[in-house]
Amino acid sequence: MQSDIGIATEKPARVSENSGLRLRFVGGIYYLGLCTAPFAMGGLLHLTVFETHGPQGTVDSAAVNSAGALTVLFLLMVLVPALALYRSSRRRLAFGTIWCLCLIAVLLVTVELFVRSSIPSWPALGLHGVPPEVARRAWAHTEFVDDDLNDWGQRDRHHAVDKTSGVYRIAFIGDSFLEESAGLPLSSRVETKIGRPDVEVINLGVSATDPDEYYYRIRNIAAALDVDHCVMCVYSGNDFSAPARTLETTAGMAAVYPRGSLLSSLGLHAVNHLFTNEQRPVLQAWFASGDLHAAESRLGSEMAHADDQGLRDLLYSMDYHTRNASQRSTLAARLNGTQMKSFFDVLRNPDQGRFRSYYLSAALWSASVGGGQWSPLSEDAAWHWVREAHNFCTARQIEFTLMIIPEAFQVDLRIIGQWTPLTDMQMLTETCRTSAARLVDRAASDAIRTIDLHGPFDGVSGTYLNMDGHWSDDGTELAADVVSEWLQSSLVSHSQ
Repeated sequence: MQSDIGIATEKPARVSENSGLRLRFVGGIYYLGLCTAPFAMGGLLHLTVFETHGPQGTVDSAAVNSAGALTVLFLLMVLVPALALYRSSRRRLAFGTIWCLCLIAVLLVTVELFVRSSIPSWPALGLHGVPPEVARRAWAHTEFVDDDLNDWGQRDRHHAVDKTSGVYRIAFIGDSFLEESAGLPLSSRVETKIGRPDVEVINLGVSATDPDEYYYRIRNIAAALDVDHCVMCVYSGNDFSAPARTLETTAGMAAVYPRGSLLSSLGLHAVNHLFTNEQRPVLQAWFASGDLHAAESRLGSEMAHADDQGLRDLLYSMDYHTRNASQRSTLAARLNGTQMKSFFDVLRNPDQGRFRSYYLSAALWSASVGGGQWSPLSEDAAWHWVREAHNFCTARQIEFTLMIIPEAFQVDLRIIGQWTPLTDMQMLTETCRTSAARLVDRAASDAIRTIDLHGPFDGVSGTYLNMDGHWSDDGTELAADVVSEWLQSSLVSHSQ
């Protein structure tokens, strides 16, 4: 009789234990879904409602699809287990849900406050994304010195975040032409030429960036700095070939700032920075620049010390594997021409010692095919972000000017002549100029004020560094003359 009772009482205990394990497993899935579903839903909401559409009215479809899939997955992880937990104990489910959401909020705020002490302050957070000391190390291979960088990590004088009352603040937004051109940056020269204590010019140029980032920099940095006038600088050399979007997003939950995201909208800039900053275009360029600079230095040194035949051999061997037999023969004939001696002098003594091989690769291809031209470039993506920036500024009563920077071989007679022995670089890069001309026409049709530097620079010698492609001192000075004169109309209305 006793053994029968023992057997009868053992089964419910085992059933109860299995039921408890099952509920704990279901509860784990529920709370995991509860922790993640709000972020997926928030990311999807940000992408579909608050994100600026890309070219042709499109959203970032890959990010939207990812956010949508994650939202469905995490909602199922919440809703399906919730039914089982609801049947088991409504009170425990309600208490656990409130406790979990509060824990998430406390954890996020704690991480945000902890990480803030180790990240750069705003606006450096959205410019280079690293402290000025890191930027100084990145510029170590240039002639720039510490005094060139302010506490935002920009090549500029110091500026306060809060604008002084009565001051007219102008921001220049662009890429390396505002950072890496020779001598004093364009923004500083313009401020000096204007020479008024009530006019402040800020350099928001960041190397290795493209038109979509220019737009977000205007939207989330320049506007927050309370600027009165934005000058968006588009370079015809590579801004037309840039992807429609370069700032990455993680399903709308986090994104490379200054692009917006759920975390940024919630004020969790440090958490967002922690997850995304390594994807920043300028940092990716800097991370690669160590090896790239070493390779460029070795090649430049070899060319500086090689005799004419040595230079011919070096040039012939560059990108050798990409050419067929006919192209190699054509290139060899070109390199053996007597006219190459003057070009060899350029290779041995580039302007300011800035040897760069990116023009060489294109020029050698052109020479090997007997004179080629880059494929047509569409200005559509650049135009989209220019128009978005203009509309944003207009809505906030910020003056907006588009500035078109020419590709070197389309305007500088000196650099054209120096490269002619190898190939016709003006013809090679002509598609840059035709795309720029179309962009100017589209801006005119939308009444966007535009400074097209092709006119002032056309036929002027020595405005670009001959191996680097950025402005020389003369080029930056000429651009500053044109721009400062152009800005006088805005300053006249400001004075009134």
